[in-house]
Amino acid sequence: MIIQQQKGNSIIEILIASAIVIIVFSSMLTYVVHIKKNTQQVISSRSRSVQIQKIVQMIMSDPKLFKVNFDASEVATCTALKNEDLPLAWDDHNIYELADCPGCKGRLGYVIQPFPLQSIRGVYVVTIRITHPKLTTNFSTVCNNEKIADTEQIQMIVSLK
Repeated sequence: MIIQQQKGNSIIEILIASAIVIIVFSSMLTYVVHIKKNTQQVISSRSRSVQIQKIVQMIMSDPKLFKVNFDASEVATCTALKNEDLPLAWDDHNIYELADCPGCKGRLGYVIQPFPLQSIRGVYVVTIRITHPKLTTNFSTVCNNEKIADTEQIQMIVSLK
């Protein structure tokens, strides 16, 4: 009886090992792409939050310095905050006048209106509208019963006291 010693791997073993390596590599690549996408969303969301926080802090520091629109209707808010007329531009780092940052894709604006209850004096509603193609794809605003895609609108109440 002659016993043959196997000195290498058969072609089937090599193919199976290659298939396993390819499956593991493709699943790792999918995971990395998924993590990268989620990281970008978190960074974008944080950037949007930082810009909103800057506006809020600026207004809250001294609301008397800002112009108040005494027409408290929704029509006035929608007119003042048309996407094409938003006066400020922003990026990941700062807020700019629109003329100072023509390459900035983010736009934002705000309007200050008296609180709807006239019995409460010195209280105002601040409405901030923010747009950016990457950041606001999951958001939309309803203005005058019309849905405006890719915008986010935040309202807050401030007091002059």
